[in-house]
Amino acid sequence: MAKDYLFEMTQLLHEKDRVNFMNDSTYYLSGNYTATNVKIDSLISAYGECEIPNREKYEYDNLVADFEELSKLERSAEVDYSSSTRGLIEIRIRQINYNLKDLADNQIEGGRKEVMKSQRAMETVNLFTSMEVYALMILALIVQILILYKPKQRAFVSG
Repeated sequence: MAKDYLFEMTQLLHEKDRVNFMNDSTYYLSGNYTATNVKIDSLISAYGECEIPNREKYEYDNLVADFEELSKLERSAEVDYSSSTRGLIEIRIRQINYNLKDLADNQIEGGRKEVMKSQRAMETVNLFTSMEVYALMILALIVQILILYKPKQRAFVSG
């Protein structure tokens, strides 16, 4: 689920980057950026509610801080969309992309560890299954011997 949030944030951020690259001042002057920010903010919050390992906490905190900074820059662009503001927005978008990439890399590494753990568990299960089969074969052999074994009759002498 966390990977989906990261993917959706990346798509929305790509849209922001495209608008900034096209130098589309109407996007900021008309306040259209706020709807995208609300979506990104809800995705960041949803990602934060997921179980975040300690190794991802730092990157997540950076993502939150960088997104807040981007929001401030965009609010200022609503009033004055200059080339310097555009450059700062571009830098902040790039930084958020790095944050998202780091989080995605951590998700992939976590998934890889889970796959390795499940493979080890499968190997253990296969080992115990093989041991169980061999134990059942030995028990079956013992039962066969007990069934087919006919003890010699002893003659009783009464006397």
